[in-house]
Amino acid sequence: MSNLEQVSSNKCFGGFQKVFKHSSSELKCEMKFGIYLPAKSEFGKLPVLYWLSGATCSEQNFITKSGFQRYAAEHNIIVVAPDTCPRAFYERKDDGYDLQKDVASYVDATQPKWSTNYRMYSYIVKELPKLIESNFPVLPEKKSIFGH
Repeated sequence: MSNLEQVSSNKCFGGFQKVFKHSSSELKCEMKFGIYLPAKSEFGKLPVLYWLSGATCSEQNFITKSGFQRYAAEHNIIVVAPDTCPRAFYERKDDGYDLQKDVASYVDATQPKWSTNYRMYSYIVKELPKLIESNFPVLPEKKSIFGH
């Protein structure tokens, strides 16, 4: 699996909820994503949904709080939940406010201070789907994106 390293794997509604980390070429840091693989993914390719969480969320937010796995298993859909930003590069201000709350948008930054690493649009649109399609049994022509 290219540069993927499995972080966790848990049996869930007949399938597996997994978390992987990888070195991102777009963000120039290590990133994590969760992926739910229904039982039928062992036998063939399935549609894939990409869930984009809002500010302050890691890949764990949707995985642990939503209960989506039951529905994904029932409808045979693979679900990918990436982290919301390149956490290796966000800063803490003196008041403890986390800069990540300002930059959790899925855009590519244009300011020189941020433009090297905050390339979430390119990561979500280009790099992550290519990584998922190369390593998991997804139907690339049947993908969608949703979130909050």
